[in-house]
Amino acid sequence: MTSQVLPPNVPSKSRAYLLRLAARMAEEAELIGRRMAERRIELGLTQREVAERMPGSTQGSDVSRWARGKHSPEPMPQIAEALATTIADLVSGPLAERAAKEQDAPDLLDKLSEKTSNGQLSALRGEVAQLGDQIAALETTLLAELGQLRSVQEDQQKRQGREKRSSEETGT
Repeated sequence: MTSQVLPPNVPSKSRAYLLRLAARMAEEAELIGRRMAERRIELGLTQREVAERMPGSTQGSDVSRWARGKHSPEPMPQIAEALATTIADLVSGPLAERAAKEQDAPDLLDKLSEKTSNGQLSALRGEVAQLGDQIAALETTLLAELGQLRSVQEDQQKRQGREKRSSEETGT
């Protein structure tokens, strides 16, 4: 996202926030892409084979762009299905990796406690708990929205199929 994309009347504070957000989204797309590539390689699949497992006209070049983080992989449910994994694994890493991060969190807090007062540590623990709750809520929201997106995509595909059959029947 460049500053050219933003309207000129966006306040500079908001502009800076939006640019940081865009940079973070690009980092996330690259991270998801890396996980997609790792999973594809684990399965011994080519990019073309992954594309063939997906509905619609997905091509190997699409899979390549997703893996390089050049485009956000929007059809996440289909990608996860094609790679025999979950959306959570693609977004947050494999379960073992997520569990290891969760196990490391108390250790990190213990290390912090050596350098901070009890009041500060309590505040940090509270913030970490709140962040965990927020992450869980965001994951739930994301999964719900992805489910809705999948439903909309399926409806669109059905409608396109009906339209195509209708036009073939009428000979146009």
